[in-house]
Amino acid sequence: MMDYEIIRNSQFTFIVKKTRIIFSICRFILLILCLQLCISCQSPAFSTTPLPLTQPPSPLYSEEVIEVPLARALHVMSYDRNRQVVVLFGGINETGNKLNDTWEYDGNSWKRIETPTAPPRRIGHAMVYDTDRNVTILFGGTTDDDEYTNDMWEYDGKNWKQIDALSKPSARYNAAMIYDPEKQSMILFGGDGYGGQLWDTWEFNEGEWKEINIPPPLSGAGATYPQMVYDAQRAVTVLQTTFSETFEYDGESWQNIFQFGNPQGVQGIIIVPRLAYNTIQGKTILFGGEQIDNRNDTWVYENSIWSKVTPEKSPPARTSHAMVYDESRDVVVLFGGSNLEIKGDLLNDTWEFDGAIWIQR
Repeated sequence: MMDYEIIRNSQFTFIVKKTRIIFSICRFILLILCLQLCISCQSPAFSTTPLPLTQPPSPLYSEEVIEVPLARALHVMSYDRNRQVVVLFGGINETGNKLNDTWEYDGNSWKRIETPTAPPRRIGHAMVYDTDRNVTILFGGTTDDDEYTNDMWEYDGKNWKQIDALSKPSARYNAAMIYDPEKQSMILFGGDGYGGQLWDTWEFNEGEWKEINIPPPLSGAGATYPQMVYDAQRAVTVLQTTFSETFEYDGESWQNIFQFGNPQGVQGIIIVPRLAYNTIQGKTILFGGEQIDNRNDTWVYENSIWSKVTPEKSPPARTSHAMVYDESRDVVVLFGGSNLEIKGDLLNDTWEFDGAIWIQR
């Protein structure tokens, strides 16, 4: 029995000694590692100097890049009622290059739409939304080679497709065009062609153009830069000319709405303002344009009377912008344009007008 106790005590003593040796070795290794770490911390790679405030953030935490169309002018916009988005196409950028990109705006953000096919680059084109077929229709303009065109395209939200129409209006730039849901037709007026100013009125229905043989509006400035909207409440097309004269078309004839309350006065010349019609409020909104200098005043046309409104805040003065009414949110949407007083000239800001105030988005 004593021999067994001696052997067991000896084994225990051996295990204790071995454990102490292993512990000592581990402590020594840990000491070496700590010394190496202290030496390394003195190197520049492990400097404790605070990072400069200008250092770019880690990509993992970088802010999301927000897409916005390039600054531009002479572009067009329409409102897709079915998909409740604003559609923008074309224009000219700050380097003088014409564009053929397609963008959509849903009231929160812009999104570029990559389509398999697109119309050629252009400016001065006309574009409306066909509420019966739920497509956006584009006509004419000036292409990359500075040639006037009279081609037609339609956009369904996924792709552009060229339309082969019969008896088309002549090639032109800066024509005015609206869609008349009552007649399920497009109405086109004026613009500039190879022979100069145009005064003709055309109707497009069921794939065919037809010229309306009626006396043209009598305007001192002709049909250069005409602007049109369709007044749904009164079922008339409203035309604004360069001389600030207002005409209405009821489907049979043009009537001159003569009054001294026209924007900038009846004798004032205003170049390339923009119009949009608020279908809920029954009002036509005019903003901007050029008269010696660019302007940023807002006018409202209701029941054949113009009146100036004075919001607390307005977009910067501009011309050659695009403007359209977003029916789902009851606001007029404005984008881009040209302002000679702003560095870079062209703009890519987005504004909304609810009938009382302008808000930048």
